[in-house]
Amino acid sequence: FHISTAIVPRLDPDAITRMVFISSLAFRRGAFDHTAYSAAKGGITGLVRSLSRRLAPATLVNGLAPGHIDTSMPDHIWSIEERAAKMLSEIPLKRRGHPRECATVIDFLCGGGSTYMTGQVLNVDGGIVAG
Repeated sequence: FHISTAIVPRLDPDAITRMVFISSLAFRRGAFDHTAYSAAKGGITGLVRSLSRRLAPATLVNGLAPGHIDTSMPDHIWSIEERAAKMLSEIPLKRRGHPRECATVIDFLCGGGSTYMTGQVLNVDGGIVAG
């Protein structure tokens, strides 16, 4: 929040700029053992929506909510075989995402194909939110 509000006065008013915030699947589903994390990531959604209205039309503000991405951050969770099997069973695509799959979405949000998008948080979750 502080960084985003600090840079706003420095943005070129004659150029279309973009901000992309990283949230998490945890804000959509709630993580029973990570309540504060889920709440913080939910706050990012509110920030994206509020800033998108405040900064339009010169700045497009969107977000990304990754699901289970294959990074070292959740290794302690995925190392428990039963829990890993349960999490994989909840992912319709039956695998963890790759960081480049998130990067591709960020590239899209920062590029010319998303000029009519603002205030959105896109899920990159292998279909978990879809059910």
